[in-house]
Amino acid sequence: MSVPGIATLINSVMLNLIYVDILQTERWLTKWFFDDSQITEQDNPLNAYFEENGFNSLSSIKNFGSTLVYLAILLLVYFVMLVSLGLGKCSSK
Repeated sequence: MSVPGIATLINSVMLNLIYVDILQTERWLTKWFFDDSQITEQDNPLNAYFEENGFNSLSSIKNFGSTLVYLAILLLVYFVMLVSLGLGKCSSK
């Protein structure tokens, strides 16, 4: 089953907006986790539907890209907030 051209274009634009993919992580994030031989290896999507929706790899790190970076930042901020609140309670006693 093929999707008409304009629907594919609209879907692609909407997914880029949803994922907030402005960090271009495919250029630098994969180099942190994979060496050059793993990056250049043939890495195909699970099927054509995943590829049409922007998941061009079987690796979650490659697929989630900017979302993974945003999630790491949010977790770091949450951890720092918990530690600072804990230290604040300890120092006030």
